[in-house]
Amino acid sequence: MKTKKKKENNFILLTPEQKALLLLSNKILDDLQKTELLEIFSRQNFDWHQFFELSFQHSLWPIVYNKLKNNFPFLLPQDIDLKFHLLNKHTAKRNIFLLDEFQKILSMFHDHGIQVIPLKGLELSQRLYEDFFSKTITDIDLLVPIPAIQKAIFLLHSKLGYHSYNHSPYKLSSLFFWEKDLTLLKKKFEEDQAPSICELHWAPCFNRVLDKKFLESTWKESSMSAFEDIPLQRMPKENELLFLLTHGSKHRWEKMSYLLDLHQFILWANFSQQDWERMIEKAFCFGWNRFCLLGLALSKNYYKSPIPEPVFDILEKSWITREEIFSVSKRSSSFPLPRHFTLLELFDSKKHKFFFILKSLRFPSSEIVKTYRLPFFLSFLYIPLSAFVAIRGWIQKNCSSLREFIRRIQ
Repeated sequence: MKTKKKKENNFILLTPEQKALLLLSNKILDDLQKTELLEIFSRQNFDWHQFFELSFQHSLWPIVYNKLKNNFPFLLPQDIDLKFHLLNKHTAKRNIFLLDEFQKILSMFHDHGIQVIPLKGLELSQRLYEDFFSKTITDIDLLVPIPAIQKAIFLLHSKLGYHSYNHSPYKLSSLFFWEKDLTLLKKKFEEDQAPSICELHWAPCFNRVLDKKFLESTWKESSMSAFEDIPLQRMPKENELLFLLTHGSKHRWEKMSYLLDLHQFILWANFSQQDWERMIEKAFCFGWNRFCLLGLALSKNYYKSPIPEPVFDILEKSWITREEIFSVSKRSSSFPLPRHFTLLELFDSKKHKFFFILKSLRFPSSEIVKTYRLPFFLSFLYIPLSAFVAIRGWIQKNCSSLREFIRRIQ
């Protein structure tokens, strides 16, 4: 009974704008949800401008706008309607451009015998939403075996005109060891069109060391499939679920679009009891069980995803309970994640924690480099700076006092 109350209290903390965004992002709206939305939109204090900002912030404007136009066109203010319309027009144009590039790349790799597994993006959008325009697509993410990476880079450069985004000072072999992908760009010579971005991945989430067991399992169990009649490979569905969970938790579910994809994938995959058992077994094998619990708890809490309770019972034994995930002493400004989690906290292996620290210190985040621009001869200072920023952020988001911080680290 206590658990139920805590879950319900979490929903009370949502603003009308957040609640509307959550409901409208569902693929299908039932009559009960439409009635609830009508009641929310009818409130005098409903802020349409804040709702638009939330839709933009969480990359949900295509699916949200379509739902509004189809179900509540008479309620949509003219200025908000225009903003949504212009965004959707740009998104459709961008998605068509990336769809064309995606097909060219897949065909080229297939012709040259390069194995490829798409990550997220257009292929997933087609499966989950049955069109290419319900989601915003920013880039093309492809998982390629490490032995084929150099050949893939050469083909993208020589055949399609892609070039490196960052001219890294590290050797490619060093990059393969520490990093997970390489970003390549193809300039589109139009003022209103961003370049095509292709990310070649040799590891899906962190790097080849931390993702080693996942990679071995994925390539061994992958199956042949197709996208628009172009052959490609697809990872087993429990591996794809674990990838979506770990990718979202890695980004601390900063966007509701990550959570929506997760929820829609669970509905699409229609897991059996054996599938869930296999997924849990792999989550512990890969060392991703905490990432897994965090994402599943959020999906169950916000979208009521059909996740069996025994799944949580097993996952909660090795870390924390769902109540602890959603417990906050004051209203959280973060949406949808009530409590802040560091990546270090989400790794359960000491070896993985240590290796991740080494990787983080060796390669400072782009946010830190942009915020604190240091000359080359002082670049070694990024190492203590990265550690300081990470610790400060965790304390600010989780602890209201020094005493609470000491209690948490104990």
